[in-house]
Amino acid sequence: MYILRITFKSIQKINNIKKNLLKLKKINKFKNIQIKGIFKIKDKNKIFTLLKSPHVNKKAREHFIYKNYTQKIEVKFSNIMELFNFIIIVKKVLAKNFIINFKIIKQSKKCL
Repeated sequence: MYILRITFKSIQKINNIKKNLLKLKKINKFKNIQIKGIFKIKDKNKIFTLLKSPHVNKKAREHFIYKNYTQKIEVKFSNIMELFNFIIIVKKVLAKNFIINFKIIKQSKKCL
């Protein structure tokens, strides 16, 4: 039994990840996979401050906020080849707007 932990990072809100994964699940090759859940991680904000005036006016400032959205998904597989095929398809379909990290965890059958 293998568990694939996928981490999505983006500067845009992540709303349609689950819909896209369910579309991938409908493909004949991936009917026996289990999506365990989608976990939202706290959004991180970075605030940048720029001075409008190069000198004297310290009150003339402009603030910019850079938000980083992160979500994790766990998917169970019984076969390692299915897992690698799934990774390839996810990279092709979902890698347009996200930074994607994969972590493979092997679970022994004794734990189940």
